[in-house]
Amino acid sequence: MDCPPSNEVLQIFANANQHWFWDGRTHQAARLYEQAARLSAADPVILFQTARAEWALGRVDAARTTLDKALAQTTRLSQLGVDKLTRFKQQLAAGARTRLPGRLRPDDLDVERLERVSLSSAQWLELASAAEERGAYGVAFFARDRAKGPITVIDEEKENWTLTKKAESEISLLDSLRECKQ
Repeated sequence: MDCPPSNEVLQIFANANQHWFWDGRTHQAARLYEQAARLSAADPVILFQTARAEWALGRVDAARTTLDKALAQTTRLSQLGVDKLTRFKQQLAAGARTRLPGRLRPDDLDVERLERVSLSSAQWLELASAAEERGAYGVAFFARDRAKGPITVIDEEKENWTLTKKAESEISLLDSLRECKQ
């Protein structure tokens, strides 16, 4: 059990994070998270982010199973990591608070799928909120960009800055959840 994981696994994980947090290519990210989890099956941080992606895309049972695997590795987590995974378990039990607009399903939270969707400005903003709640900031950026409503440039810059900070914070936080003991 490598702690931290091998450079190969860390690169796959970083690529998945790029797709998830920035590009909005959530299905590609989920495939990469799953690949990293297969290669480093005992890494609770990789398992945690894989579970988050599964949940966000509507695969709730898979997310629960993956999260349980992550929680079985609490000795490899910092206290912050244990707390974060415990809160996510509670969030999984409660379900998403923000509904998706129209006929969209969680599985549709991907830029490649959303490029073909026509929504009102209000619905794009609803979608952005739902994506943000699920930690899919790349999709949230995309949806905010598609919302062509009465948003001033200052408001848009503030929203984009906030989403950027949240995405950066989440990526940084992932690194602090792991605790490697020698």
